[in-house]
Amino acid sequence: MQNLSWQRIEVFLQNSDFNKFLIAISGGVDSSVLLHLCHTLKTHNKKIQFRAVHINHQLQQNATIWDKHCEDECKKHDISFISQKITINTNTKKSPEEQARIQRYQAIKNIVKKDEQVLCAHHLNDQVETFFLRLLRGSGSVGLSGIKPRINIFNMSLARPFLNISQQQINDYATTHQIKYIVDDSNADIKFTRNYLRLKVMPSLDNINTAYLNNINKAINIIAENNNFIDETLLQKYKNIDFCSDKINSEVLNLAPNFEKKWVIRYWLSKKICFYPNQKHTEEIITQLINSNNDNKIEIKLDDNHSLKTYDNVIYLVQKDDDDVACKKEIVWVFKEGDLKINQNLTLTLEQLKQQNFDFSKTKNVKISYRQEGQKMQLNYNGSYKKLKKIFQEYKIPPWMRDGIPLLYLKNELVAIYGVVCRWDYRIQKI
Repeated sequence: MQNLSWQRIEVFLQNSDFNKFLIAISGGVDSSVLLHLCHTLKTHNKKIQFRAVHINHQLQQNATIWDKHCEDECKKHDISFISQKITINTNTKKSPEEQARIQRYQAIKNIVKKDEQVLCAHHLNDQVETFFLRLLRGSGSVGLSGIKPRINIFNMSLARPFLNISQQQINDYATTHQIKYIVDDSNADIKFTRNYLRLKVMPSLDNINTAYLNNINKAINIIAENNNFIDETLLQKYKNIDFCSDKINSEVLNLAPNFEKKWVIRYWLSKKICFYPNQKHTEEIITQLINSNNDNKIEIKLDDNHSLKTYDNVIYLVQKDDDDVACKKEIVWVFKEGDLKINQNLTLTLEQLKQQNFDFSKTKNVKISYRQEGQKMQLNYNGSYKKLKKIFQEYKIPPWMRDGIPLLYLKNELVAIYGVVCRWDYRIQKI
């Protein structure tokens, strides 16, 4: 095992593309030691900058005390501190722990800056515990490849400098440096599987082989290497698929082996929304969406906010729009003021209108409205007016997306469908 020191943290951080970091702290021993090491590093290397964030889940009776403890420790270490409260949704099939994890990352995403990397204090024992948890759940090779030292998740960069450091090393460091930290009593409750593994199973393994942590970690790394090889090989084969897109053409997969179909779906969803479907879920997606007859009424729910649908040989990742009401309000878009943010999921851009060849010389602003009964638009000179439904069908717009597509009006005349097409006389004609 590697020694735990500020120099080791410095080497780890210098291997990233960042010099600004946001430390995720809970107040527990792991993140408290990470905070102390970063503070020490900061005194030796002035080029590296740190902030810290504490996410208050409001699940524990002492949550406010923990919040204050984190603030005081950051103040003592002269590190800028941010606290954010979140409310866990209990009306879901997911466990409170899983909900907390997802909402914690989403909260951090809204705080971290583009030039910052998030630092988490996951360590070697966490890695091995996670391996056993996933093994018990019947995870495949992706799940068994463990926690990654560096990963892009929820559109932010996250790093874990302690992954090769054991819990004992962290505890020893805390004792040596007299670090104050919070003890979460719920970690002693063995009704939770992770706690049972930590308190009952892993001590027994230590009695059998004191090197079990490192040996299991070696196995995890081997599985990860094999997965990386598979990813690199299949990414080359499916290089025409845009895994950053909200849709995938299912025709590309029609003749693919079942293993590759599963890989494409899992890889896509993991990159887009950090969602890893299990075997049963993946089989359902393949059977109903890839091998189906394009029934656009089929919807496969992934989580509380995402589902998959299919239309015209395309699989769509559909996100629940919490701002649906706000999205449907009429609003004026003044072009000189730049892009127009409708809600957190939708921003209308001038660049998109340029790509549609919209003629900005015709007007300085438009009214944004949405689909109603009987709307029509003339696409070509001397052409007849077409109903919106017909236009949407011609441009292969899925039925569930049509009501949410912004329509551009000028003097009560429909002049453009955002992201689709412009009326002929509001479209720059190519010579």
